[in-house]
Amino acid sequence: MNVNEIASRLMKGALSLLLAVPLVLANFGSASEVHASTQATYYASPTGSGSTCSISAPCSLTGVRDKVRTVNTAMTGDIVIELRGGTYNMTSPLTLDYRDSGTAGYKVLWHPYGTEVPVISGGQDLSSGWVLHDATANIYKKTGVTGPFRSFYVNDNRVDRARTPNKTDPDSLGPYYKTISGDPVTQTLKINKSEIASWANFSKVEMVDQPHWYHDNARLNSYTTDTSYAYVTFQSPDSVNVFNKPANYYTGNSYHFENAYELLDAEGEWYLDTGISTLYYKPRSVESMGSVTVFAPQTDTLFDLVGTTSNPVHHIEFNGLVFKYSGWNDPSNNGLVATQGVQPIGNTLTNQVTVSAAVQVQYGNNLRFIGNTWKHTGANGLKFTIGVKNSQIVGNQFSDIAANAIVLDSGSPAPDKTSDILVANNTISRVGQLYTNGMGIIGLAIKNTIIEHNTISYGPYMGMQIGQQVGCHCDGGMSGNEIRYNNIHHMMQLHDDGGGIYTLGRQPGTRVFENYIHDIARSTYAMSFPVAAVYLDNFSEFITVEHNVISNIGTGAQNTYEQTGVGAQNNTLTNNGTQDTSVINAAGVQAGYIEPTYLLSEGFNGYTTGATLSDWTTDSSGGTATAELTDKSLKIRKTNSATSTTVENDFMPTSGKVSVSARVWANETTGWKMAPYILDSTGTIAISVIFDSGYIKTYNGSTLISLEPFTANKWYSIGVDLDTNTDTFDLSVNGLKLIDDAAFRNPVTNVAAAYVGIGVNNTGTFYVDDFKAIYTGANPPTLLAFDDFNNTAVGTAPTGWTITTTDGTATAEEVAGQSDKGLKINKSGTANTASATKSFTPASGVVTMVAEVMAEQTTGWKSAPYIMDSTGTTAVSVILDSGYIKTYDGATLLSLQSFTPNTWYTIKVVMNTNTDTFDLYVNGALLKSGAAFRNAVTNIGKVYAGIGVNHTGSFYVNQIIVSTP
Repeated sequence: MNVNEIASRLMKGALSLLLAVPLVLANFGSASEVHASTQATYYASPTGSGSTCSISAPCSLTGVRDKVRTVNTAMTGDIVIELRGGTYNMTSPLTLDYRDSGTAGYKVLWHPYGTEVPVISGGQDLSSGWVLHDATANIYKKTGVTGPFRSFYVNDNRVDRARTPNKTDPDSLGPYYKTISGDPVTQTLKINKSEIASWANFSKVEMVDQPHWYHDNARLNSYTTDTSYAYVTFQSPDSVNVFNKPANYYTGNSYHFENAYELLDAEGEWYLDTGISTLYYKPRSVESMGSVTVFAPQTDTLFDLVGTTSNPVHHIEFNGLVFKYSGWNDPSNNGLVATQGVQPIGNTLTNQVTVSAAVQVQYGNNLRFIGNTWKHTGANGLKFTIGVKNSQIVGNQFSDIAANAIVLDSGSPAPDKTSDILVANNTISRVGQLYTNGMGIIGLAIKNTIIEHNTISYGPYMGMQIGQQVGCHCDGGMSGNEIRYNNIHHMMQLHDDGGGIYTLGRQPGTRVFENYIHDIARSTYAMSFPVAAVYLDNFSEFITVEHNVISNIGTGAQNTYEQTGVGAQNNTLTNNGTQDTSVINAAGVQAGYIEPTYLLSEGFNGYTTGATLSDWTTDSSGGTATAELTDKSLKIRKTNSATSTTVENDFMPTSGKVSVSARVWANETTGWKMAPYILDSTGTIAISVIFDSGYIKTYNGSTLISLEPFTANKWYSIGVDLDTNTDTFDLSVNGLKLIDDAAFRNPVTNVAAAYVGIGVNNTGTFYVDDFKAIYTGANPPTLLAFDDFNNTAVGTAPTGWTITTTDGTATAEEVAGQSDKGLKINKSGTANTASATKSFTPASGVVTMVAEVMAEQTTGWKSAPYIMDSTGTTAVSVILDSGYIKTYDGATLLSLQSFTPNTWYTIKVVMNTNTDTFDLYVNGALLKSGAAFRNAVTNIGKVYAGIGVNHTGSFYVNQIIVSTP
């Protein structure tokens, strides 16, 4: 170890899973969670009522929500809400807030009952009462319809509001007319005279046009004509907002008119005359108005999850629900001029929050939307607005979406940023169906978000946008986003100035890689701005675009485009001409998809300024290691060169591909700052990242390399992609890859800790933030049991354990000299036992148990621990006795090595119930291979620590992990 590093590492064992984020089974947000039990199950149905909420007496949606509020304050297992099949007619949103959240780490689950399909519908049924109005034109009408609404569905298909020219192309949503020119001074658009008329209800008619990346629904005010042209003006505030660009933006705009009875001339068109409350429809040839189903939306939002900064909504999962027929009527009242992603500008509407979604969330965490369906929306599908964190959108289907399918918005200040979101394995098609600059996914000021394995297709504008306008080379709070393995095709079918994947703003550490983007072409209706598969627009910076397969890009479009004329710089674009079939095959929705697993996630915002980090192992003998700054960061400050100041977070030992990232700020260029080191479960260093002597450095094998200079008092984003199968890694700084396939400092079989600090012979100060380790392989380990006892009060028995203490105690206690707690077994009598047993979901095959143990005496038979099957039959025994660590090989007792009292030892046992054998490691050294179980078992289901009859003494057990590969 380099003399600048540390004299000794404070490493009890590389085991403590990060507790700053909850543990969730094999999903993005944390390492795997123990399978939760069920506290209660309640039922709802479309005709439900009352408060019983049983299978025989189900409640309504509000009734079952209110029922859960009576039992969820101290949950002992998940609460399941099972929705019977059928249509839940919503006249207003179901509102959920902090009172509807899961507690004690458990979730409230909204699921279907069996295979039934619950449909959450905002539609009003308009199927009856139709009469023939115009026999010649075959137009029917229904009176007494007050509306308002902008979407209309016949036989579960969206039909078009009366327009000209009539829509015939489902891809471009055209054909369209073209504007001749526009005059921002007089606020008039010049068009061909033949394209407009003095329609009745003229002020209700909208001119729908698409200049470049904009979409406008401008309400008509008046027009004048000359010999060949008409000059159109708009109502206020539309007139101001439409003309917010130079004159050249208004030449050659694609546009159409809609919402006049006179335009009702094509099958499948409708018109609502709000003045006389009459709805008109011209049916298609296959439709009979006596038997069709007809729906129009009557509420903008179906489910509204409303948290606050102090009371977020959290730990709720929605799985297998159908959301349909939501609305959005604001453009009818206020007009709409929207920049990309249907973001209203000017004083048309206040901000993106006002654009509704069928399901929307603000201030929430640990929310899961899994396997749901959104279709026939009046605006957005699913929207995360401000302050949503650590949540997943996985395996859903979005189709016929009026605006954007998924919106990840964000707010200010920094703690309110939407972050740590997984958007994965979703199928998204036909977005922007009413508001044509809608997208598949729009993520604005987001960070640390993974968007992977989505299939996005057939839309008039972009597949996805990551980032937002910042207008400068400055930090907008966006960083560390991973855009990978997506299949994006047949987008950009109307607009220009966009791409399959599009970025804005500075985003250190954001990567766009191994996506399959194809069949992108410039539309005949597009204007003159660029169209590309991958488009890095205004002030895009520190973004890596690498190894994407781009194919079948049509005339007038490009593979990649970087808008260097408007600030795009410092990006890395490499190997995007590949046709790698492995990338193609892995892109898009995948059967058997497994969510990436957070091994570590820490933004330090949960700590009080100046506080030490309770979930990290800290040695601050030479200085301090505390949470600091407004957007909290870990501050390492060292003034004594004789000792070290270090902080370590240990996680589940993991093999294969792992991505580690962090942001680092050094106050000075001098001093050897370990930022970070990555280690295995024995403390062996695999990878070192160092800030020293003005350079960011690393080791390639045993060779120290200076990668690039750094400047003091500036943030740098560090990204490491490693693979323990090959003992190699890639390292990037601010998204730029600086070393590829470098060799580990030491070969390891797993990684299990991230470590930062300043070692001996050095002083200085630096900050670390947004620290993450994510398993990116195909088969993450599954956690069966875990306990570090830090959530148990000193002197009390740990929950979830069976305690037997006739002659002693089994309680959580502070470990002398360490800011840590462990399970202490203390026994003074010899007649009985003192023990603690942890049961978990039984597992067969290969099972690994890791624990830390420390005996206070060399004498006394200490079971430390025993590993049993679900019936309590002992498979493997680890014993501390007579100064030796011992085990059984079958019936033979073996002494493996001596131990010293008051010293921690890391015990690792890898078992195979198929062969009834195990390997045993102590502090990373393999001491026994292929030993036989004491008793043959078919599963592993318990771990036991104790002191038996005829023995006394005391010992600690800590950081117990039982997992499968």
